[in-house]
Amino acid sequence: MKTAIVTGGGSGIGKAIARELAREGYRVAVGDRNEENAALVAEEINNSGGEARAMLVDIADEESIVHMIEKTVVWTGKIDLLVNNAGVNFQYSVEDCPPDEFDHCIAINLKGHYLCSKHAIPLLKKEQGSNIVNIASTHAIRTQPNFFPYNATKGGIISMTKGMAIDLSKYGIRVNAVCPGFIQTAIMDPELYEESDYLKKVLPYHPAGRIGQPEDIAYAVAFLASEKASFINGEAMVVDGGRNALTYTLE
Repeated sequence: MKTAIVTGGGSGIGKAIARELAREGYRVAVGDRNEENAALVAEEINNSGGEARAMLVDIADEESIVHMIEKTVVWTGKIDLLVNNAGVNFQYSVEDCPPDEFDHCIAINLKGHYLCSKHAIPLLKKEQGSNIVNIASTHAIRTQPNFFPYNATKGGIISMTKGMAIDLSKYGIRVNAVCPGFIQTAIMDPELYEESDYLKKVLPYHPAGRIGQPEDIAYAVAFLASEKASFINGEAMVVDGGRNALTYTLE
């Protein structure tokens, strides 16, 4: 049985990823800085016939990351898949962004991905067909006013993904990224409730005719980690219902 670590697995997109990977037969280490949330997700997976354990982790803290990986290896003896999902949203203009907030954003959204990968790679090298999937954002490709430094870190994740894919290919490790668009999670609610004015404004920008759900990202992650995607490496998959393809709308 394969083992996956999902950071930020206690809620939102990470929770959906953890559940989907469990359905795909992975033992899932649910990493989150909110241990209670992680425990609830692990309990739900276990009650549904899967195997999961909650792992307390702060991805801005290297020692905490090492501890999470060590606990996972003690539990399952291996790591086949790392999903770097944990992140935070920062919204400033370049001029208004305080240096300490910039550093904090880099530490979580970019350096955290690097550190989790760095310490998981020795274990991933030991398994055949192992993978890293990084969660970036469509803000890495096109953005909005006052989304700095969030957009900068997400762009960095894509570049990091490509570099890691090249460096790790010789070990049989594939590295890809997923770029979510608007996804209906706790961060966005209640703005994305069905009848909200905000939803009515953003819906026309989605050719798919709906807002994304966490499961949409989970399916993409599970696919990229599967043998069906064995020739996909170093890519950033946009999952946004077609919004990135749309120049503008007259609505």
